[in-house]
Amino acid sequence: MIAEHKINSHITVHKVDEFFDKDFSNLRKSQINGLILYINLEKDDENEYISLLNNYTIKTKKKHTIIDLINEDEGISKIKKNTYKQFLQLVISKEFIEKNLPENIHTEKYIDFFQSNKNIENVSYQKTNQKTQLIAQEIFHNNYEGKLEKMFMESKILELLYLEFTNLFEEDKSKINKTIKLSADDKDAIYKAKEILMNNISNPPSIKELARLVAINDFKLKVGFNQFFNETPYGVSLEYRLQEAKKLLEKSELNINEISKKIGYKYTPSFSNAFTKRFGLRPKEIMKTRKYYYYC
Repeated sequence: MIAEHKINSHITVHKVDEFFDKDFSNLRKSQINGLILYINLEKDDENEYISLLNNYTIKTKKKHTIIDLINEDEGISKIKKNTYKQFLQLVISKEFIEKNLPENIHTEKYIDFFQSNKNIENVSYQKTNQKTQLIAQEIFHNNYEGKLEKMFMESKILELLYLEFTNLFEEDKSKINKTIKLSADDKDAIYKAKEILMNNISNPPSIKELARLVAINDFKLKVGFNQFFNETPYGVSLEYRLQEAKKLLEKSELNINEISKKIGYKYTPSFSNAFTKRFGLRPKEIMKTRKYYYYC
């Protein structure tokens, strides 16, 4: 059994449950630009994939999860005879990653890959955690049909992605914090960078500009913000700008358009959406706590 479910324009799910009674070799040309999440289930035996473009080779194992980034790769998939393959594969577009994953050092690494000349790169290969295994089994063996199946699949796929990316980011953060050592000068530069962001809320510098201003490379700058503030430079700047906006909405006489521009937003609706996402209230609702408030 081989089944394909297109969840939306950015996520496709493949379910494979098949026995191979002889050795199998297949040339695969992939037009995918995105991320592949490959979850081996109970009956999966070892098989191999070899990229013909960069000699990337990986062997699958039962109850293991593989996450790869891919840019239109071409390779050979090899399966040994008497192999019972049962797996779930999610194909996620780069547009989904850019739009939905939080802006942090890990997501930036994935986006950098898509802009590179690499064809395929492994992100993670480890034993599938128990929660992921249970969700994958629910997806694989669901008996819903029609609209109920679509609703079920969408909810479970998003739950699985949330779980896997959360685990992946925590794992990456731990690895980075252990391997990158920051000197006292680096720490001073990172705190100086934060101060620059605080003093330039209407026109915050880019990562590269900020790194140049404090004489540190941009990778160390990102790692340092992650270590000292548990956030990206963008995240630190955004939080400060929104907190300042909240104060202005509560106590100043500026209207929403003026506050939006004051904290660096070109378009008021973008500010309103970011503010509502952060505080759970729209700017106009905060303004109503003033004695007098202004509509924009």
